[in-house]
Amino acid sequence: ASVYMSWMAIYYANVHSMRFDLEREAERHRATAVRLRQAKELADDANRARSIFLAKMSHELRTPLNAVIGYSEILLEDCEAAGRGETKLADLRRINAAGKHLLSLVTDVLDLSKIEANTVELTIERVSLSRLIDEVVGTSQPLIAQKRNRLVLNFPKDIGTISTDATKLRQVILNLLSNAAKFTSGGTITLSVLRDRTSVGDWIEIQVHDTGIGIAKADLPKLFQNFGQATAATSSVYGGTGLGLALSQKLCALMGGGISVESEEGRWSRFTVRLPAVLAPEPTAG
Repeated sequence: ASVYMSWMAIYYANVHSMRFDLEREAERHRATAVRLRQAKELADDANRARSIFLAKMSHELRTPLNAVIGYSEILLEDCEAAGRGETKLADLRRINAAGKHLLSLVTDVLDLSKIEANTVELTIERVSLSRLIDEVVGTSQPLIAQKRNRLVLNFPKDIGTISTDATKLRQVILNLLSNAAKFTSGGTITLSVLRDRTSVGDWIEIQVHDTGIGIAKADLPKLFQNFGQATAATSSVYGGTGLGLALSQKLCALMGGGISVESEEGRWSRFTVRLPAVLAPEPTAG
């Protein structure tokens, strides 16, 4: 009996010790979880502050850039009317093009910062889809022709109307066409639009297909990351910041859809935007 009681005492002492160790370990994990939550909150606050700062700075940068672009266009018109030399015209065109390029980069940073700071507001309006496509094509045509590319349009003129944020949709399509033009030389860029009416809703699909350099399968996941490009060589040869696709994906998500990509390296790429044809406005409080 004495031996039995001694064993039982040792057993319960060990159980009590193990229980104490488990409680101490659980307390340590709880303290770690609290510290991690606090660190995450601090990081989120810092990220929001950074986004707000970038949004404000980008807005301030756009004002003088618009002035530079406007004055360069005035000088271009005056030089062309006065028949000035081609050298001066070429210099003014370079200034104008550089200003527009810088403005587009600043605009991308501004939009991305607004999205990350949760300050983006959608302006939903009913627009003719074919007219919207025609406007985007008119804007992107000079860039497409710059590298001797051919643009093919594939959509019915009676495709109807959509209710969405037309400005943001134009920006997405223009980004995709600009990318296709940048990575294609002497090839074909096809813009296709179709309407998919199903039992679960009315959807619009917009595809941009190009016969450019293509993208390796291993590099596809990098495309929609902020400042992400397929390879370092892509950035050094073709330029760009890697913001266009990341911004376009976020804009599509805000409009209830998304972007997918397929590609074969060295042959072609195809980006597909899928969005609801009718985007309901968010209910207002009260």
